[in-house]
Amino acid sequence: MSQTVVIEDLQVGMFVHLDLGWWAHPFALSSFLVTSPEQITTIRNLGLRKLRWSPEKSHLEPAARPAEPDQDLQAHGEPADDALALDAAADGAPTDDTPAPAVLDDGAPGAAAAAPAAPNAAPPDPLAAQHAARALCEQQYGEAGRAWNEAQRLVPQAPVQARVVTESLTQALLDKLMVDREMCVRVISDVGGDRASAHALNVAVIALLMGRVFGFAEAEMLDLGVGALLHDVGKLELPERVRHPELQLSTREQQAYRDHVELGVAAGRRMGLSEGALSVLAQHHEMADGSGFPARLNLDRMAVAARIVALVNRYDRLCNPAQLTTALTPHEALSLIFAQSRSKFDATMLNAFIRMMGVYPP
Repeated sequence: MSQTVVIEDLQVGMFVHLDLGWWAHPFALSSFLVTSPEQITTIRNLGLRKLRWSPEKSHLEPAARPAEPDQDLQAHGEPADDALALDAAADGAPTDDTPAPAVLDDGAPGAAAAAPAAPNAAPPDPLAAQHAARALCEQQYGEAGRAWNEAQRLVPQAPVQARVVTESLTQALLDKLMVDREMCVRVISDVGGDRASAHALNVAVIALLMGRVFGFAEAEMLDLGVGALLHDVGKLELPERVRHPELQLSTREQQAYRDHVELGVAAGRRMGLSEGALSVLAQHHEMADGSGFPARLNLDRMAVAARIVALVNRYDRLCNPAQLTTALTPHEALSLIFAQSRSKFDATMLNAFIRMMGVYPP
């Protein structure tokens, strides 16, 4: 059972729960063991007056434990009222049933670190380390999915706040989820969840990896990530069936589907997105040969970020279609794009994409 502690009484050895969105703090997870004074300083700088902690998961000497737990919290199982606390279900804060994650590195918030080895301890097990890295990445991916859903929920009534959440989520993807690139790609290949959030995250993560390949500057990476996460935001205004072009749609339904681009750009303007991010929303269905929609732009008129998202969007649709029986393996998807659609994409970008994805086991 969790208790609360005022921020001044926070100690090394406490297992704490930050009731903030995953995107709103620099740590890899929202629940973790405090291992250094530097982490305490970082937590205090978040502006919280108090926070939850779990005594049963903590490593404190008996004399060091706070004398009086928060009675209200014990009675109701909820964090005390805090101006900055968000609803745990919305912000992705782990519950008390969540297994304790890896201890975080005290030198670099957001990175996992093992406890110091004893002088005669056995050497680290590479397989165990890989499993731990995967578990951490899966938890981060899950929190990112909840953050994306929160941003989508805010779009109709609080568009500016939706933009802030999406920009912060993009920064969190760059700082946290994409630290181990190979593990990141493995996780997005087989972590479940709702299809919409999985598609948005898959496209965003792979597009950001491509941005790094092409040496994008920090501001360009942010525009690319935000645009990729929101490229289908216009579908929020469409019926569920019309959101999936691979289904057998009528002519009217196909036109309604194409309208999601214009609806998305309008939503992006209400959110106050940058021109770079808006270009992704506007052009993610354009093709290098001018056969795309809605404006039938050719390669020279497409933004570079939009070229990346158009390619990655097609790849993920082949690997994760609405009808799972038609799903292709990553190798099959890359082969199909190269064999049948290479004229529709930037040749330099397609070659780089194939080389990049070839590095990662499918």
